[in-house]
Amino acid sequence: MVENGYEKLIKEANESIPLFTTLLDTLKQIIDTQNRTINYLAQIDPEIELEVFKENEQLNKFNALITISVLDLLVVCKNLCLASSEWEKIYFTKQGYLIIYETIKTYYKYRSQLQKLIETKHASYIETFKSINNDLRLFKKKHHYDNVIGLIRNKVAGHIDEDFVLYYNTISKLDGEKVGLTISNFIQVIAQLQKLSKDLSSTTNHTLEVEGKSLNILLAKKVANIEEELSKLESISKNKLPLT
Repeated sequence: MVENGYEKLIKEANESIPLFTTLLDTLKQIIDTQNRTINYLAQIDPEIELEVFKENEQLNKFNALITISVLDLLVVCKNLCLASSEWEKIYFTKQGYLIIYETIKTYYKYRSQLQKLIETKHASYIETFKSINNDLRLFKKKHHYDNVIGLIRNKVAGHIDEDFVLYYNTISKLDGEKVGLTISNFIQVIAQLQKLSKDLSSTTNHTLEVEGKSLNILLAKKVANIEEELSKLESISKNKLPLT
């Protein structure tokens, strides 16, 4: 049997949702481990250089943002295809626009930090970063980010407007097929961001391995020094010598 467009989308969503869920779970475990490591190292020696650890943590948090957005949009697409009533279609259309709006808004909070990181540590990715941001700018223009997506988010998705007529007129114009196209275009943009964050994390992980080996040597010396001092104290205690 030949699959129609809806069946294909549902199948792709069903296959992709578990994969992205596993990725998100993995990112959570990595971030938790990184936080414990940073806290542990800071307690051992407050002067230890932790910049590369914090850089990697920042990239993983950014990757988590993109993963959450993709997961939510896949769920929206799947349920738009399965919707049997007009109100269900309206609901998931609203959610689609809301997710896109909030993802872009949150991305802009990360962008300056990400730009600084790329310019100072990963210069080979500068043009890629610029290209992605240009694609995002074109997406916002093509899909009317401010006066369509923003309006829907502010009046009917993020809030229920007090003006019922405005609310009703806004939702009555929502188009499931149109939001499907918007979501598809948006995923193409954030897929580039996800690949970029993955490439940056890969580079940072290599640096982290090198830093980790150096830290292991440093910590081993510190432990040896501590053990030596403890040994001296034990000897003094046994010989009952004054602690001078």
